[in-house]
Amino acid sequence: MQPPPRVSTASLIAEGFAAVVKPPFRGLIALSVLITITSDSFGTDVSNAALALALILLFASIYIQIALTLAAGRTEVEPSVDLWLRGALRRRCLWRFVGASVLALLALLVGALLLGIGLFLVGALIGMAQTAAVIERRAPMDAITRSAQLSKGSRWAIGSVFAVLVLAPTAATQIGAAQGWPSSLGPGWYALLVVAEICSSAGVVALTRAFVALGGGSTPAPSALAPAPRTVSR
Repeated sequence: MQPPPRVSTASLIAEGFAAVVKPPFRGLIALSVLITITSDSFGTDVSNAALALALILLFASIYIQIALTLAAGRTEVEPSVDLWLRGALRRRCLWRFVGASVLALLALLVGALLLGIGLFLVGALIGMAQTAAVIERRAPMDAITRSAQLSKGSRWAIGSVFAVLVLAPTAATQIGAAQGWPSSLGPGWYALLVVAEICSSAGVVALTRAFVALGGGSTPAPSALAPAPRTVSR
């Protein structure tokens, strides 16, 4: 019986950051940064118009992350940003991605009760759940299970990448917002948002590449991203 394939933390992080300066990733990240800064500019505005625009920007951000995942899951990447955004819409995996994200967040909250090591262990298990929901179009719970299955043998690497490139930037911006950094840091706050977005995007790329390397599916050609129609038996 052959041992399961393995990936390393250093190579995944290096691959993630190497990709973000290349097309189409840099274009997708630029859009994501623009959405993040625009959303942050709303501040405490709770008007109906602001809430509606925030919701639109949230869905746009989700589709950008889906496009980023799809692009990262293919060996020969088409450089067109528009192509991958259209592919994200055609993939029709929104509820799967959101459901997997919600389950992953709940698992992380449980892990937080077990102190830092709990967060690391949970991250090692669920780090590739969103990838499974997008590339293999798995249902939320199945995506969590798939992530845990594939990470066996490389959980230290997956947990480390998830902690460094996903958890740390997210925690920094959330804590900063709660501590009033947007007003105290001034332009430095927007610089922090940009750095956090770049790191998170590098994390998406790294975890997607790990998913493929560990035996998960890869992204089909952009022209074939729409799921196959269901056949009705008679």
